[in-house]
Amino acid sequence: MAGKATGSTKKVKAKVTVKKSKTEATAKPKTKVKSVKPKAEKKPVKKVSTKKAAAPKKAVAKKESVKKSPSQMLSDLVVAGMEEMKALDIVVIDLRKIQNSVCDFFVIASGNSSTHVDAIAGSLEKEVKQTTGEYPWKREGFSNSEWILIDYVSVIAHVFQQHTREFYNLEDLWADAAITKIENKD
Repeated sequence: MAGKATGSTKKVKAKVTVKKSKTEATAKPKTKVKSVKPKAEKKPVKKVSTKKAAAPKKAVAKKESVKKSPSQMLSDLVVAGMEEMKALDIVVIDLRKIQNSVCDFFVIASGNSSTHVDAIAGSLEKEVKQTTGEYPWKREGFSNSEWILIDYVSVIAHVFQQHTREFYNLEDLWADAAITKIENKD
């Protein structure tokens, strides 16, 4: 009989023992102990009366340091760049509370001629680039300079010639937004 092994097989039982270390065997469950501080006694407050009546304090007008969002700071830079080239009728439209708005701010300004519109657009780009190092995401309208749009994603600057601005009337289109008119610096 080829292929058959002859012999007997024995079953071997192995005994496995697990030793616990002394620290595990003798470890006691930990309990948390809260320490209670005694309550401090209240000391009586002494009232001091003075003969001189103190003058009422004058309200000092402090400038509140309101933190501006990055888009607000960017819109301020755009306005500064527009003012540098004496842009006319600058308006900032806050679109943050408008549902489904395309950006946070529109900044709109006018120029007297195509050369003036080009200069305003170039100035605002220069101001933003020098201060933040940011380039516009999109630029349009430089070929005819009737309406130049400079898109910084959160802020979109519109520089119009006067007659083109009157025709498109973006301020009335977004009339439900908060509109801030910037006075011309002369």
